[in-house]
Amino acid sequence: MARLPVVVVLIVAAAGAIAWAASRPASHGRPQARIPAFSLPRLHGGTLTTADLRGHPVVLNFFASWCHPCRQEAPLLERAYRRFGPRGVRFVGVATGDEPVHARRFVAHYGVTYPVVLDPRRSLARAMGIYGLPDTFFIGARGTYPGKPRLGSSGAAAGTPVAGQIDEQRLLAGIRYLLERKGAQ
Repeated sequence: MARLPVVVVLIVAAAGAIAWAASRPASHGRPQARIPAFSLPRLHGGTLTTADLRGHPVVLNFFASWCHPCRQEAPLLERAYRRFGPRGVRFVGVATGDEPVHARRFVAHYGVTYPVVLDPRRSLARAMGIYGLPDTFFIGARGTYPGKPRLGSSGAAAGTPVAGQIDEQRLLAGIRYLLERKGAQ
């Protein structure tokens, strides 16, 4: 009879674990992280908050004007924005630790037309675990993204954040991942 309470506890624990797992957003087998709440000034006036992005898939790119790889990927991100922005994908550039005058010059030089916010103290960058630039995150409509940034553009699953310069293949795979799972993340 001593086994009966142990069996009951195991059944209750299993039922609780199943209920918890069912309440989590679909992650397709990958750990999910949630974008931290933020309110940052836009480069050209106003503010952008986490709430402004809710309900939309987002490509979030951390960059700085002095970052050489950031300069190389800026035209790629702009082309992707022009292609996928009309399909509901939001693009946001985060000028990280940069002076506004330099960020404005960068945006003008590379013809960036998607919203850019200023993160001069690197508060959002730190909260998302960023220590180098550039970094790109693919954030689902519910504000989650799979895993931590992976270095480079090869070997990581579509939608996984990219630490370092992103190439066109990884960018397009990440955007397709967002569009396929528009409401799942």
